[in-house]
Amino acid sequence: NNLRMHQWALKVHVPDASVSKTLTVSGESTVSEVTLKLVELLGSLKNWSKYALWCTDKKTWLIAPRATLNTYGLDAGNKVIFTTTSKKLSIQLPDRSQLDLEKADFSNTLFSVVCTICRDLRIRHPEEL
Repeated sequence: NNLRMHQWALKVHVPDASVSKTLTVSGESTVSEVTLKLVELLGSLKNWSKYALWCTDKKTWLIAPRATLNTYGLDAGNKVIFTTTSKKLSIQLPDRSQLDLEKADFSNTLFSVVCTICRDLRIRHPEEL
């Protein structure tokens, strides 16, 4: 009964399915528990493995599976979306040419993304990009 007092509704928007779902969670709910509940509610055969929770208010990915919502400081007022971690990215190079990348993993740190792009472009030193 004490646990119920600490439960609250978390609204999660899923752009690819054009729906929003409301989950009953607590601050002690882990990211993996929330993700599993959401996928079960979506009830689709779609592969959700490339998706993660993004908190728009805090501008952070909720990707540590064992971390709790309290760890991220989330509460009922936060806006959360369930979206792909990899997005298309367009980069303007120093010679003013445009490079369109199909998949850049935005759930990684910026430095990690830049290093991956540099490795793909065979740029030896990331600071050159």
